[in-house]
Amino acid sequence: MELFLPELASRRISWLSGEGPDSDVIVSTRARLARNLRGFPFAAKMTEDKARELCEHVQTRLRELEVTRGMNYLQLRQTTDICRDVLLERFLVSRELAESRLDRAVAFEDAECASIMINEEDHLRLQTLRPGFDLEQSFERILSMDRALESTLEYAWSEELGYLTSCPTNVGTGLRVSVMLHLPGLVTASRELKRVFTVAACLNLAVRGLHGEGTQASGAFFQVSNQITLGRTEREIMEDLTHVIGQIIEFERKVRHELIESKGDELKQRLDFEYEFIKSGRPVGVERSVIALSALLLGIVSGTFTSSTRGDILKLLVLVYPGHLQASLGRRFQSSEIDRERGSMLRRFFETKQNAPGAAGT
Repeated sequence: MELFLPELASRRISWLSGEGPDSDVIVSTRARLARNLRGFPFAAKMTEDKARELCEHVQTRLRELEVTRGMNYLQLRQTTDICRDVLLERFLVSRELAESRLDRAVAFEDAECASIMINEEDHLRLQTLRPGFDLEQSFERILSMDRALESTLEYAWSEELGYLTSCPTNVGTGLRVSVMLHLPGLVTASRELKRVFTVAACLNLAVRGLHGEGTQASGAFFQVSNQITLGRTEREIMEDLTHVIGQIIEFERKVRHELIESKGDELKQRLDFEYEFIKSGRPVGVERSVIALSALLLGIVSGTFTSSTRGDILKLLVLVYPGHLQASLGRRFQSSEIDRERGSMLRRFFETKQNAPGAAGT
């Protein structure tokens, strides 16, 4: 196991701080750009030699540019599966990059608000992350990275189509913008939730689970992102997302208020139950942990849970995953041990807190 892993796995992720605009509903904002380099085949035709050459070519350029020079650089074929799991759980790499057999790499800054994946579905996947609903800052940051890279790397570009990508849905701007939302109110009001998602679909926005494509929603966490980049400008893509997210924020706050007003006692009972469950130390799976942590986040917003901050709970949303459990404790576990270790970790975390939940009433 890599020596740096325990420190990386225990470090707070700055964009999961629980702060930023509209952070009571929006966990984080991400902007991502897909880019390919002229002279190299797309991923489906990439050979071992060409993949290695591309990694070396890009690494050299990253070390030369001021905007990327200080980034950490990891060649993933030289890492363990636990290390790759940690990077995936921290949203620094995609599952496709983590599982690829070709030479591939990731560069990321210490604050983890920006990373560059090399030899994913496209040659380069740039991403920036911000806490709360901060689409403008996330986009401006990724644009400055992209311009710097384009000054030293020759992108695959078409006058007719724009930036060329492996998947046709990314052709054009190559821009994907997404937000991670916590919607415990709307989850209880399925009609309103369906209405919101219908609006999103009409605007070609995709709704996915906590870890994006291929994942289901759990614990009332969702990701909403654009699906089409061709024929749309960056500004139009961002305006569509902003419009829908504004409606979601409004609906979620309205439903939360109604729930707290009409079912406050039931919500408090559920919060007490989830808190007692999660601090009991009993073995627990990832999905069940996320459901309990989601309830505690709602308790923080409603003022009935005071022993933790949003940042504390959001950090736990990462620490409960297997890679982090193994990396933070410095050893590999059998699959049968993971749930037990997760329960022990959660118990230790809440034992350090002085107040009971809802010191406002319990």
